[in-house]
Amino acid sequence: DDLHTEANTDLCAENIDAIAKALELVGDFTLCAAWGELIRERKYLASCLTQINASLCPKTWHSIGEPLKKGHPRHPLYAQTKWPLKPFDLTNYLLFQKL
Repeated sequence: DDLHTEANTDLCAENIDAIAKALELVGDFTLCAAWGELIRERKYLASCLTQINASLCPKTWHSIGEPLKKGHPRHPLYAQTKWPLKPFDLTNYLLFQKL
């Protein structure tokens, strides 16, 4: 509920740069898609996610267990720790969801 209601393009760009720089330092890593249906709450989140995906391609994404019925990756608060990470096709998700 505390997220901005409108997009802050400067903040989005800063976040994408920070993510890219942090991942460069890590080297080998696994990206976990885990936002649940929250992405529908703020229209700008999909655009930010599309930009993140473009800046990190061709990285592989994973989700915790199976995605939700509507295809969104499960949020960690609603996942069991025993569930394995599964490959998550973010590019297909973005196309299918028409976010």
